[in-house]
Amino acid sequence: MKKIIMPMMLVLISAQVYAGKIISKEDAEKILKETISSTPGCIVMDEFTKMPISIDPDNMATRDAASAMRALSEAGLLKMEKKQVKMEKNMGFMKQKVTINAHVFSMTDMGKKYFRDDAVQISKGRKEPKKGAGLCYSEKLKVTGIKRFVGPTVINYYLQAEDKADWANDEKIIRAGLIVDKHSMNIKTFQLKGQPAPPPGIKLQAQFRKQKDGTYALTHY
Repeated sequence: MKKIIMPMMLVLISAQVYAGKIISKEDAEKILKETISSTPGCIVMDEFTKMPISIDPDNMATRDAASAMRALSEAGLLKMEKKQVKMEKNMGFMKQKVTINAHVFSMTDMGKKYFRDDAVQISKGRKEPKKGAGLCYSEKLKVTGIKRFVGPTVINYYLQAEDKADWANDEKIIRAGLIVDKHSMNIKTFQLKGQPAPPPGIKLQAQFRKQKDGTYALTHY
């Protein structure tokens, strides 16, 4: 996979207040498509910067991260070993160092091939994309269709990953919800009677938000 170079800043647009609208649908769709097309498909996790990392399988606070990392190890990107390690744990009202049977994760040669320290993981519209160390399975994402607009600054759209790495189709990766491409998950998209078939991909949401200088930026996607 070629090295991915991300744009240094989000696209900013001038405010267009007319007929009660902040930005036209045409402009919003154009900016969304251009931004997504320059964004790779990645999985960003803080744990990637701490490899090798030990995780207590009984710690509920790290359960989601442990599940994701186990899926990545099954796909060959990480290596998981069971080892006895000393970790701090809350024992009553005090923290004590105790020996536990931990899951120790490290990066494999395959993982290093897809690793980027400047990766971006889209948030599916709930918050700003996460940036940092990650594993990238696609060099770019693609908007396959616009579902509808919710008010002047929110867009529902369909997204698909192009040229995915083989490991992105691993069942455990898919079940863990680590990638955004619904089409690659072999999940049927249901068609309502009398309605056209929806585009391939998973339906997500994007938002334009007002900045301090009065302009609007695509911040959540």
